[in-house]
Formats: sequence, structure tokens, C-alpha cells
Amino acid sequence: MVTHKGSHGTTKVIAEKIKKDGFKVSGGQFVSGAYFWLESYLYVELAIGWYKYRLQRYKKDEASPECAVIIAELSCKDEEFIDLERQDFVDRLAKLAESMATPQNNDREIFALYAYAINELERIGKISFKLFLLKTPPPDEAYCPRYKRRIFGYPTCVIARSNKNISIKDINHIKRV
Repeated sequence: MVTHKGSHGTTKVIAEKIKKDGFKVSGGQFVSGAYFWLESYLYVELAIGWYKYRLQRYKKDEASPECAVIIAELSCKDEEFIDLERQDFVDRLAKLAESMATPQNNDREIFALYAYAINELERIGKISFKLFLLKTPPPDEAYCPRYKRRIFGYPTCVIARSNKNISIKDINHIKRV
């Protein structure tokens, strides 16, 4: 069994909705699923930074924009887990990106590239992955000033494809951000 702990930043209203109904696990930057910052020294601050970024960009008109950080345990069987930072996967992705001439600044095409590579691995291995590890860009410094991207590198996310693999342990309401 593979188990990770992670944080997810959102609004208080949405956190309560998630607690009741579960995450919407469609879409995503690289892989379809619910994204959590892997437990680390600054993982709660990364979640708050992500909340700030999303609020600034998408939810300016939300009636109740208070921040909440969901702490969850993410787990699956060993064979249902894949680390997308493994060199063999990165090499496979690089070859695919070259053969498909995927531009690095087109989010839709990058998402499609990851989806294709993962689907191929699932088809070949006759498995359905439930959890992924992937380094993703942190929130901009304006939203998460303590995270020093050039020193720490990209932080790792745990991505869950299904609510069955997510167990909410706590919801922290953040008063001032």
C-alpha cells in the first residue's frame, strides 16, 4: 500500500462542499485529478499560495472567499501508483513530445501528452493508476513568498484520480492570508 499526506488550498465554502460531496477530479494541469502538495516543510504555505493565486485569477466575485487548507491522506495499492518523475517515464515523455512536436507553452497539448503516455502505460500493463507523484510549478512568489523556487526546485504534488483514494483528515480555516 502506498500512502502520502498532502495539502489542498481552496475557499472555506468549497472545502465544506468537498467534505460533503468529495473532490471534482476532472481536469488538471498535467494529469486529470485532485492535486495535493506532498507533505513537506512548506506544504501548507504552498496550499495557501495556490488558493491566493486561484482567488486572484478566477474567484474574485466569490461571496465567501476565506481560505481553507484541506489536509488529506492519499492511498492506493502499490501497483496503482506511479511516480511521473521516474527517469524511464520522463524519457518516454521526451520521445513522445519530440515525435508529436508538442510545444512546451501549450497547456492543452501538454495535458494531452501526459494523458496519452499514461494511457499507454495502463494499456500495456493492464492497470489503472490511481495516484501520481509529479513536480509542478509552485504558486508565484507574490502568493507564496517563502517558497524559493530557484533554491528548492519545483515542489511535488500527489494527484488522485478518484475520491476513493482521498481521506480528508483535517480542514484548517486560515483567517489571514
